[in-house]
Amino acid sequence: MLTKNETIKLDIIRMTSEGFGLGKYEGMAVFVPLSAVGDSLTVKCVKIAKNYAYAIIESIDKPSPSRIKPDCKVFGKCGGCDYRHISYTAELAAKLKNVEDAFTRIGGFSFDREIPMYSARQTDHYRNKAQIPVTEGVLGEYVSGFYASRSHRVVPHERCLLGPKVFDNIEKRALELINQSSTGHIKHIYIRQGHHSGQIMLVFVTDSDVKQEIMPIAEKCYTEFPMIRSVMMNIQPEDNNVILGDTNVLLFGSETITDDICGNKAVLSPQSFYQVNTPQAENLYKIAVNAAGLTGEETVLDLYCGAGTIGMAFAKFARLVIGIEIVPEAVNNAANNIIANRIENMEVILGDAETMSDVIKARELKPDIIVTDPPRKGCSPETLAAMIKANPKKIIMISCDPATAARDCKILRDEGGYSLSALSAVDMFPRTANIETVAVFVK
Repeated sequence: MLTKNETIKLDIIRMTSEGFGLGKYEGMAVFVPLSAVGDSLTVKCVKIAKNYAYAIIESIDKPSPSRIKPDCKVFGKCGGCDYRHISYTAELAAKLKNVEDAFTRIGGFSFDREIPMYSARQTDHYRNKAQIPVTEGVLGEYVSGFYASRSHRVVPHERCLLGPKVFDNIEKRALELINQSSTGHIKHIYIRQGHHSGQIMLVFVTDSDVKQEIMPIAEKCYTEFPMIRSVMMNIQPEDNNVILGDTNVLLFGSETITDDICGNKAVLSPQSFYQVNTPQAENLYKIAVNAAGLTGEETVLDLYCGAGTIGMAFAKFARLVIGIEIVPEAVNNAANNIIANRIENMEVILGDAETMSDVIKARELKPDIIVTDPPRKGCSPETLAAMIKANPKKIIMISCDPATAARDCKILRDEGGYSLSALSAVDMFPRTANIETVAVFVK
């Protein structure tokens, strides 16, 4: 039996969905961060549970062939990346294995061929959004960076390889101005950019209404960076894990920026849901649209539709698209996007799964296809029941968590009578352990 602080020899045999290496010691699973498949390690056990343990690397006795030198000074300290110590080929293999394991172990599915994996052409500087915490440093100055893994301890950095280089410049300048002003009310520096348009929105997330106090900071950022088209203050007074509050105040420029995705214009506000990797999102939507096999006669329901970007991609080829979204801000974004693109065969309704059932009944709709892109926690039981009751010919489930996707897909099969006709993996988040899946079900 392992004991805390015990040192053992361990071979890493696979990667977990959280990006940890997994080894077995006398039948017990031992999870090791920053390890790689094929590593032979000496590790120190730091946490012991009944059936598993966590350990840290003491020494790499024989490195994995997939190991590479990390290209970030704070990798291993910052919680932003999981896989800067292995090749991209090894990263893709680990992610594909986790998708297959989730669908076989949790969902009870079997595969007679390898699941298609759509890799990213760009593995660095792909994120179109960064939410950067600001905190007081040890010397009383303000610092910015990203949280260490599983903590709220900010790890300062000089650059982040996940976001565009201009984000580093804006963050650095904003932090300089924050320190010069000595304001202690800014909680996050939030930057988002239209991948194709280049337009940037800069949001200062504050704990209260301090508009006059931060106006000089906002003005200098707005004038010094021509790509910044919008500077906002977002007020978040609560001390919790929610980054954005409900109140936005325009400081300079416009209240929104625009981008293009799949040939459609996207109007973005601070709260807009918008996939963080635009080129891969376009690939993801194309996979979903192609899987639908639309002829122009179909009625499509788009659940958890967000700002409507998926539904708009379907609207080009369907007769009617109806989106359902529970977040009012997202519904407003979607409505603006539909108007901006002059789409006449799509509408978005504020509501949940119960609303969807009411809309189907009231309008006597018979949906041919349901496409859904739920949050990481997956679909609610009510949503799954409503989807099954709607009885579409095809359901397309997009998910950012293979485990919850496999769970929900199992319900569609066992309780809805649907069969899995296709499953794909799309690497939306290179250098992290996250992976997107597209599951296609037919009646």
